[in-house]
Amino acid sequence: MSFSVLRVTGQFGGRLTRFDLPKRLISILSFYLILAVCGASLVFYWYLSSAPVLRPPVFFPQAFLNFMSAQLVWWACIVVEAVMLIRGLRGKLLSRYPVFYTYILFVWLQSLVRFFVFHASPGLYSSTYWFTDLLGVLIGCGVVFDIYRVGLSAYPGTARMARTLLCSVFLLALTKAIVDSSKDVQWRWIASILEMEQALRTVQAVAIGALVALFGFYSIRFGRNLRGIILGYVLLIGETIVWLAFASWGGEKFSDFWLTLHKILYFGVLSLWVTHLWSYQPQEQPQTPVMLERDYKTLAQGAKTTVRHFRHLLSGHTSFTI
Repeated sequence: MSFSVLRVTGQFGGRLTRFDLPKRLISILSFYLILAVCGASLVFYWYLSSAPVLRPPVFFPQAFLNFMSAQLVWWACIVVEAVMLIRGLRGKLLSRYPVFYTYILFVWLQSLVRFFVFHASPGLYSSTYWFTDLLGVLIGCGVVFDIYRVGLSAYPGTARMARTLLCSVFLLALTKAIVDSSKDVQWRWIASILEMEQALRTVQAVAIGALVALFGFYSIRFGRNLRGIILGYVLLIGETIVWLAFASWGGEKFSDFWLTLHKILYFGVLSLWVTHLWSYQPQEQPQTPVMLERDYKTLAQGAKTTVRHFRHLLSGHTSFTI
């Protein structure tokens, strides 16, 4: 009797050990719990401070609520960015997604530099803000190249063509924005930066959408790391495009609301990136042959044949057989 009880207990204990949660899953669940508590607290404080009917309780002064809704989210984003950089260094993700982590490092340093300039020399804050904003947009274009590089690593021909097309489209969009802004006699540089940002962000959104559509057409799956980067970056690009489209006529209340929404959204994107980039997971390779590279070679060969045909026509050789 005692032997059977011990055997059953041993089997049950072995099952508990075998199905015990790994440390990585426990850490991620704990991180999500902290995010949920912080997010719920921030939403509650912001609702109390902005609701037209409810009045904040006596033990929640208005200044404290404003601090909680602005400064706390800002510092929380800086902490999460630092966690991302540490995890990227420890998980050896920096070398696999160099431009993306350069972007995270730049945003982290940008926040600290803006904070220092705002308190040390307020007169330079506007120039510093818009200059770093333009740098962030340009580095964001590099993030799109990084996404294409990792996503199309198994398809070198397609990746080469995609890089060429991306460079051409980005240069065209940047040139158009510069030309349009230079038509203004006063040529305000802030307005020109906003036009450049809107053009480049739109191209980034279209480029990522084209990659997602290409992967969907050929039934190619994204890896966990790349999927998280794309999801978070698409949310940021979409939010920026909407703000640039409606900020000019939305008014001060709309700007204040969107600024709060941007902080909460960016905090959520950072939490999404942390969980998807907690450790390295390689890009999934298709189990069945993918026709993407073959279609690229067919397209490239057809393009070469067409160019050769036009060259013969221009040189006077009208008799040409394809």
